[in-house]
Amino acid sequence: MSHNKSVKNRMFQLYGKKCFIEKLGIKTGVSKKYKSSKQYRKMKELTYHHIKMKSEGGETSIENGSILCVECHTWFHQQDKETQDILNELFQEIKDIEYVDDMELPYEIKCKVIQFNEKGKVIEKEKEIER
Repeated sequence: MSHNKSVKNRMFQLYGKKCFIEKLGIKTGVSKKYKSSKQYRKMKELTYHHIKMKSEGGETSIENGSILCVECHTWFHQQDKETQDILNELFQEIKDIEYVDDMELPYEIKCKVIQFNEKGKVIEKEKEIER
């Protein structure tokens, strides 16, 4: 088993089998129609993404990784460096979040919002909302 695959499988145990971009609810503008169910399954296959690229000395580790489907991984690498940096920061932050539904909390939650246009470019970097 490759090192990428073993780290990816460990990340599945820690964070679940879902693309981080989809977890963040980011619309990628991708609404491609696939020629077959086989092609659809291939594009939705989950991959390991290096937050700090291997070519820049990034290691294959849980700390330096995120899980992206092939479709979103391709979209990610089509973005400019600034957008990639913002997304990589969000990927790191998502690892510290525990997801709970409809839980009464004794404190207020402030969320960061990053909006993308239909081409996937950042149009609004940060806006706080209260929940």
